[in-house]
Amino acid sequence: HQCLKSEIETLNSSIELVIREYENVRNGKDFEIQLFSSVLRQFEFLFIIYHSHSKAEDDVILPAVRARGLSVDAHDEFDSQHVK
Repeated sequence: HQCLKSEIETLNSSIELVIREYENVRNGKDFEIQLFSSVLRQFEFLFIIYHSHSKAEDDVILPAVRARGLSVDAHDEFDSQHVK
């Protein structure tokens, strides 16, 4: 989960850079299309990783947790990690 959070922070920083770049365009400077393309690739990467992670939890981890009769507290702790 820390890796996903780190990727989100990186993507956020990149988006902020694109916003600043857009402000430069409004002030008469050229827009760097490569910067926008880079952010789009970062988003696509993060989407694929997040989707795969969630699917693995839903298809593999949660059924295994339920099958082992994990306590309610442990299940709640697992869920709380996804709310942060």
